[in-house]
Amino acid sequence: MGMTLNPLHKSESSKVSYAVMDETDLIILSDNILEEKSREIRSQCFLRRKVAAWILFVFFLKISYFYCLAEEKIQPTNGRSFQSIFTSVKFPQSLASRKNEKQQGMVESLHNENSNNEGNKRQMSHLNKAAKDFAATLPKRNENDIALQSLLLACQSFVSFLQKTAPSAVARDFENNLRKIEKSTTVAKIGRKVSLSAFLKAERDSEIHSRRHSRSYTLRDPSGAVGLLWMRRSLAFQSDIYQHLLDGSSPKHAALSAYARQLEPYHGWSLRKFYTLFLSTNMPSTRDSMLEKIGGGIHHEFTPQKRQQTLSEMKSLLKVWEPLLKGWTQAFVELEMEDSRKV
Repeated sequence: MGMTLNPLHKSESSKVSYAVMDETDLIILSDNILEEKSREIRSQCFLRRKVAAWILFVFFLKISYFYCLAEEKIQPTNGRSFQSIFTSVKFPQSLASRKNEKQQGMVESLHNENSNNEGNKRQMSHLNKAAKDFAATLPKRNENDIALQSLLLACQSFVSFLQKTAPSAVARDFENNLRKIEKSTTVAKIGRKVSLSAFLKAERDSEIHSRRHSRSYTLRDPSGAVGLLWMRRSLAFQSDIYQHLLDGSSPKHAALSAYARQLEPYHGWSLRKFYTLFLSTNMPSTRDSMLEKIGGGIHHEFTPQKRQQTLSEMKSLLKVWEPLLKGWTQAFVELEMEDSRKV
């Protein structure tokens, strides 16, 4: 007896099969849509995070720039202290004056032999005074190393010069590094009446700096050695600026070229961006205006004779700085303390 299919049964079976296929297709389609939407959302989130990071960075640069610009305009020239470039504490004028008097007293106590020559110091130009102070640090005939005490005195005096002639961030950075030396434990132990190499060797032997394998020492920050290292780089930066000005460059070009050679190799990405922006917008507009600022002619007529005198004094200062920076670098290299890490 043959078996027959019921048409009704067949039709219902087909409907059920079609219904199942339609539901499967719908599920697959939904999964594809959800996956595509998920990728789109992840992509949008990534772009939003990237945009937010750039906005925060630009905001940080603008805040830093306007802060330093404000400090450049309102900071008094009697010497105000700051902890770093980005974080600082503003002292009231009375406290700043007392702090400056205390620092001045320290300088005078270390340099008693010049205490009776205040009248001559006031008559001496900033550049000539800097040349004289730094010349006193150079080794004498019977010596072969830089005198640390004379070097610190010259750098302390140079801080006030930078506060009047250089961007505020540069002056504060130099002063902060000088303070690291003054506060170092090595100075407390052996004093200042030693050579630069003797000071560095004593601090190295105290084992506060680390060393890995045969590489140079990694300097601890803060320490006397790291302060001396960055003060030397700052002086080399100033030296390059003056040389570019003597060669006829504009202040902006001089500052950026000097920065690229002397400081940029040791700065991380954020500091490079900050200094490039800061130096591009805070240098005097013309070469003569910067020479006038360096030569101390802001409140007096800057005559052609004064301009020529300023150029001559800059050359004299560079002649003193050249052997000083060379010996300064040699002391670090010989003791394997030339830390070239980026900050």
